[in-house]
Amino acid sequence: MTWLALIGLLWGLPLLKSLRATYPEPPPGFDRPAEAFSLVDSEGRPVALDDLQGFLLVVQPLDLASESAPADFDTFRARKKRLRGLGSLVHHVLLVQGAEGDELAGFLDERTARKPSNLFLLDPGGHIWTELAEPGDAAAVPGVEAPSHLVLDRRGRLRGTYDDTEASEVALARLLTLLGNWEGCDPPLGEPVHL
Repeated sequence: MTWLALIGLLWGLPLLKSLRATYPEPPPGFDRPAEAFSLVDSEGRPVALDDLQGFLLVVQPLDLASESAPADFDTFRARKKRLRGLGSLVHHVLLVQGAEGDELAGFLDERTARKPSNLFLLDPGGHIWTELAEPGDAAAVPGVEAPSHLVLDRRGRLRGTYDDTEASEVALARLLTLLGNWEGCDPPLGEPVHL
């Protein structure tokens, strides 16, 4: 019994030490306004970005008129599978162009892609994606120049742009984990963002 108590004490020491430690606040970050858009989903219902507040959004385009649409969709599924540990906190939004509602519905039914955390919005001409992926103040947004997907925080602020490289996918998972687990990363609008 004494051995068990000794092992428990040795195992718990680092935990007790870390509980007493003080950690410095991160330096003040940037503040940026929330994005705003409203589109129609695959069922013909209007969806505004305000309706999605409270969720972390991974947004990417999908051009159904392109030959690469099936491969792009498979990349989306692989990314979603990789991020499944974050659960219902993360919603995946695909901005679909090159198709009407019926074509999109057929594409989704064929791939059994209708899930509560998947949102397929019709973005004819890709205007919303272009506005999101090429912000005027790109220097304030961490990420890549030619993104394949991006992250909006719980309040609709653009937080990062990413491509399909392994390093970028790791950075995406890191950002989503921080946003999901630390309130300082995702403060109310008007307060500086720490990250």
